[in-house]
Amino acid sequence: MGKEQRRLRRIKSNRIIFSLVIAAFLFLPPKVFGLELQGFSDITYTYAWHKKDLTDPNTNGTFALGELDLFIRENLSDRVDFLTEFNYSADPNTNGGSVDIERLQIGYLFNDALFVRAGRFHNALSYWNMTYHHGRQLQTSIERPDFLRFEDAGGLVPTHLVGLWVGGLFDTRMGGLEYDLMGGNGPRVQNVDPATTSGGSLSPNSTGDDSKNKAATFMLRYTPRAIRGLGIGISGNIQQLRFYESDGVTEVPIVSPDGSTTSVVNQQIYGVNLEYLAHNIEFLSEGYQFRDYNYHGQSYLDYVWYAQIGLKIMNRVTPYGRFERWTVLANDPYFVALATQDMSKTVAGLRFDLIPRSSIKAEIRFINTPSDNYNETAIQWAFAF
Repeated sequence: MGKEQRRLRRIKSNRIIFSLVIAAFLFLPPKVFGLELQGFSDITYTYAWHKKDLTDPNTNGTFALGELDLFIRENLSDRVDFLTEFNYSADPNTNGGSVDIERLQIGYLFNDALFVRAGRFHNALSYWNMTYHHGRQLQTSIERPDFLRFEDAGGLVPTHLVGLWVGGLFDTRMGGLEYDLMGGNGPRVQNVDPATTSGGSLSPNSTGDDSKNKAATFMLRYTPRAIRGLGIGISGNIQQLRFYESDGVTEVPIVSPDGSTTSVVNQQIYGVNLEYLAHNIEFLSEGYQFRDYNYHGQSYLDYVWYAQIGLKIMNRVTPYGRFERWTVLANDPYFVALATQDMSKTVAGLRFDLIPRSSIKAEIRFINTPSDNYNETAIQWAFAF
């Protein structure tokens, strides 16, 4: 069976699965046999001006369908639970669509201090990733911070992991201590242009690992009793990455601007996060250090971070702002493969909650990179069902 036949067969299978999920949403009550069915989606208008890249459709002012995110959750017993999440997104190249299994996990709860799960999860490396998932209605802003976008949307941090997940919560006199440990398939970088050795994107290797070196993630988060709404966390991730053309088979050695070449990157990511969610105040911040090592042992240090603050007024209106910053080395092969450069981004926005399950958001964004400085405005209608 050829590559194109396999691709079409996979698309057909995904559509059949997605159709069955849609049928469940349409014809089953909200809870049947213990199943909990929920979903999220949105519609967004974006206009970019002063942008040099006129091939970006946002320079024309663009309406876009958001992801249609559907998930099913069930407690199979008082100790065993199951969750699966399907995501349908439009393909800008074909005006068609594709279906991805974003999460599929089975778990066993021993007690509050210990659970074990197997499957595909959202990576515990990021607080935002574990809190808001794919539901834009859940988050205050229109978009995630750019470096926390999902793999196929140009993110820099691995947001999914396939393998095992162990975690739990210790409730102490001083506060709650939550921990997460994950291990499984490491990601790859795919769709790399062999001519430029750039332009690739992360892929979580859901069906098989291309390396014997497994990925590992940890997260520790402390919520003190003395300060309600405060959360402090540290996290880390270790993985090995290889680089491939669009066929997913042919490896591409990455050539950095200084002429160094590598086919493998050993990567360590370390993060800190701080949140305060109380008294109608929302403050979120996360920062990460990337330690990348090429095949020859050369090392590179890169940094990304964001801080966001919002204030809810009259329980319906939330003005907010966010600043993001990337500082990456030009010769780091990981960021060369992802076509990433330094960036700063300032976002100012306003969210209005129509009802608890639907909101309208408006933003203005100021983006600065070494190659371009431009602005965007965006309006989004998000909802949950």
